[in-house]
Amino acid sequence: MAATTGMTLEDVLGHVYLTEKLQAIKTGIPDVLPAEFYSNAITDEVPADEARYVRVEGTRKTARRLNYESRSRQRDLKAIGAVDVKLWHAREFIHLNAARYLTLRAYDKYELQPLGQQEIDRQLTEFASIFDNTEIAVTTMALAKGAMYWDRDGNLRTTTQASSGGVDIDFAIPANNQNQLNGIIGASWATSTTDIQADVRQIRKQALQNTGYPIRCCFYGENLPSYISQNDTIKAYWQFNQGMNQHLLSTNEIPDGFLGIEKWIPVYESFYEDFQDTIQEFFGGDTVVFTPSVDKTWFQRFKGGYPMPTTFQPINGMPQLSAGVQIVHGKFSYGTFSHDPVGLDVYMGHTCLPAIRNGNAIFIADVTP
Repeated sequence: MAATTGMTLEDVLGHVYLTEKLQAIKTGIPDVLPAEFYSNAITDEVPADEARYVRVEGTRKTARRLNYESRSRQRDLKAIGAVDVKLWHAREFIHLNAARYLTLRAYDKYELQPLGQQEIDRQLTEFASIFDNTEIAVTTMALAKGAMYWDRDGNLRTTTQASSGGVDIDFAIPANNQNQLNGIIGASWATSTTDIQADVRQIRKQALQNTGYPIRCCFYGENLPSYISQNDTIKAYWQFNQGMNQHLLSTNEIPDGFLGIEKWIPVYESFYEDFQDTIQEFFGGDTVVFTPSVDKTWFQRFKGGYPMPTTFQPINGMPQLSAGVQIVHGKFSYGTFSHDPVGLDVYMGHTCLPAIRNGNAIFIADVTP
């Protein structure tokens, strides 16, 4: 008989009162971007993990004047270019030990779970969330930094990693479209006397000169509403605009349509937890990203293909191999039985890339030089 030294009768015969399960940290990371960034309208499927998109240049030039009876002038053909990109790929597995789950009871009652089904469902849900988190993170990072970074161990990072053996995917945002935008932002927006309206007008004009795609969206960090509400010129204007004034007061955010921008989108709540359990934010407090409406003219999403087994029977030749494998685009998962110890190996993965096709079309600004 097992020793019960130090235990009372109540300890042996009593029981712990069960309540509903408590999740200390909610699964998932905030997705602050509009749904258009993940829509099928901008998504293409590719066979594996490589893609190519074609970049063409339009024209804003005018025809040259010519005497009516003169020979026509030859015009040079417009250039066309191809950009090759490598998609990010992740694939991991978890092992579910059957013996460990046989004796699990339900979270909130004294009943055994059938083969620990409740806990297995929870583990699979948590596992799948890792890949959802990654797609949200890399999409947000592409917009915030115009690039994505992984260290040599495959961990997502917020700064360049190529020099230390990691992988950088840089979408070549021109230097004139970053930070102070080649002098467009000459004075800090944190200063109440800065002419923010003039800066926004200049950015809109520059966008049309760069690409012809008008600025429609502004993604902003946490400090921008304060800079706007404290600006001398804008304060004087807002007091006569009850709708915009009420929106700012009730939501603490900038209203759509302000300064001719259709959508003002707060993005300061975005973050992810890195491999060292440290919270990493994508957008600085003074970061403001100006973009056109989301479409394939400047932003595209690729889903890569990966072979997934459809049978676990022995394969004896190529015909059976072809029949036993299915190419799945984007996220995938499958499970296999393991026999020693008895359990289940669950594999999940994802192959994807959100790509900025035209770096000239967006402006990633720091508004406090």
